[in-house]
Amino acid sequence: FFQAEDGIRDHCVTGVQTCALPICPTGALVALALVDAGWRVELHDPQEPQALLARSRAYALTHSSRRLLQRLQLWHHLEPFLVPFRQLHLRDLGSGGDAAFRAPDLGYGPRVPQGEALGWIARHGPLMEVLLERLAAAPAIQLALGMAPPSAGDRKSTRLNSSHTVISYAV
Repeated sequence: FFQAEDGIRDHCVTGVQTCALPICPTGALVALALVDAGWRVELHDPQEPQALLARSRAYALTHSSRRLLQRLQLWHHLEPFLVPFRQLHLRDLGSGGDAAFRAPDLGYGPRVPQGEALGWIARHGPLMEVLLERLAAAPAIQLALGMAPPSAGDRKSTRLNSSHTVISYAV
């Protein structure tokens, strides 16, 4: 998949029967984008919902992330939990180098008005809670949490390992 200016486009997926992804923000967004494109998705994860929510981690969301989340009608649900940032300071601990970025440095130009956030920080728990709620509410998604994925012979699914989710989909 690649992200185009107006969202996700499928790329070379014709004939694909299964795809294994973790139930994490990226895996959940891919599943929701597939459903948005008319696919049926089946998700299995051996972890219970509380375990999926419990990670102590944060994510930096960019304007391209915002556009995708808006397209999937998730942005307004996440916005109360997001903390904006107006500059980004990267530090390479190995080399000792560092760099600071603002919107014009990253080529956003007029697409990001002066003073608007360069991006947003999202905590894992609230982000995953919104994503899991949307996955559970989507009629084209069958969500099985806390259950072992089906075997390789069942429903043309493939299990990579216990930390991965099996997604079976059909057009």
